[in-house]
Amino acid sequence: MKGFIRENFLICFSVGILLTANARAQSETKDVNPPSAQPIPLIEREFFFASPEFIDPKLSPDGQMISFFRLYKGVKNIWVKKTDDPFSKSYPITASEEPLNNAHWTSDSKLILFSHNTMDNDVYNVFAVDPLDSSISSLGVPYVRNLTPSDSQSIKIIRTSAQDSDLVWVGVKNKDLQSDDLCKFRIRTGSLTAVRKNTDHISQFSFDWNEVPRIGTRYDAKDSSMELLRLNKDGSSTKIFDCSGLEYCEVIGFSGDNQWVFIKTNKGEQQDLIRLIRLNPESLKWNDVEQDPLNKVDLDRVHLGDSTHELLFTTYVDDKSRVYWKDSSYQQDELFLRSKFPDRQIAFGHSSANEQRYLIDLYADDKLPQVYTFDRDTKSLTPQYTEYSRLKPSENALSKMQPETYQSSDGTNIGAYLSMPKG
Repeated sequence: MKGFIRENFLICFSVGILLTANARAQSETKDVNPPSAQPIPLIEREFFFASPEFIDPKLSPDGQMISFFRLYKGVKNIWVKKTDDPFSKSYPITASEEPLNNAHWTSDSKLILFSHNTMDNDVYNVFAVDPLDSSISSLGVPYVRNLTPSDSQSIKIIRTSAQDSDLVWVGVKNKDLQSDDLCKFRIRTGSLTAVRKNTDHISQFSFDWNEVPRIGTRYDAKDSSMELLRLNKDGSSTKIFDCSGLEYCEVIGFSGDNQWVFIKTNKGEQQDLIRLIRLNPESLKWNDVEQDPLNKVDLDRVHLGDSTHELLFTTYVDDKSRVYWKDSSYQQDELFLRSKFPDRQIAFGHSSANEQRYLIDLYADDKLPQVYTFDRDTKSLTPQYTEYSRLKPSENALSKMQPETYQSSDGTNIGAYLSMPKG
């Protein structure tokens, strides 16, 4: 809804927490957690608010490895493991003394690249590490190469190419510039090729399926408004869409024929919920694609297939997550997964480049989230890890959440959850 940015996934565990309700509400509430004869343990609060043990897992393009962030010597670093190995065989490949926040596989799955600020200034360099390098440095990890050693030119990774394993799209900023220019970077030679001077102060570039930069997103810090610009071949730009500070718009990607750009937005005086539209950047014609069929909540996820270039599914989150499939084969995969995990909600995560292997998130109110790899061809499932693993001994004490709805003074329906502690 307008004025709010909703996280894609919110998993709430309520243990030993009683939301105060009046006697009438309690009498009307079903007993979702019947009394237990076993004593209910008190769980340390820090378990809920500590940093996740595994962060942002990604399959390599060939699906043979998984990268993720995890603490190494108390600092957030990049780890890897072979997909079919247990997580006990995972190992760090960086030993940064400052937290790392990005990791990009090259399309041949041979390198992981990341941008990092190595000094106390705003200068970023691009680094590369071979996750299968058997030689170990004095830091206890494989050797990391600085591909852009400079203390005056900041280079940040925008995206690695899916078509050329040697090519990286980067943003380059010299000390006297305010915005990052768009450039191509070659890993083997270290060469930089200017693509576009960023005189429009674009903060995000969106590419079509041919890896042509087509749309630029520009923010105005003064009023929080946003503009979408068509990037013309002559280096100029044309405004094709905008949102006020109280509206939302986000470029999702392009249609398979590269003629339309998909946008999440709630632009319009009478439009409250975020919906999906498609816009032709040349003709500026646009039309609605989808809004919540129940007309209750904002559009949440929009997934475009990297191999098919088609819209695969959309999701909406109210009491639970709802998925609307656009590809019947994926819908059949979900039915298969539900037959294996009938008491869990299922979310498709990151995939291999050919979209045959996926990371699958399984979650429920009263169970710890789990992550599996799923092979769409063989239908094989391989357990990877359990989130919040320190809570495993107390998993039986986790409580279900009962959806509740109440009205605010202006008549708006507000969603909430009531969680009753066991015991």
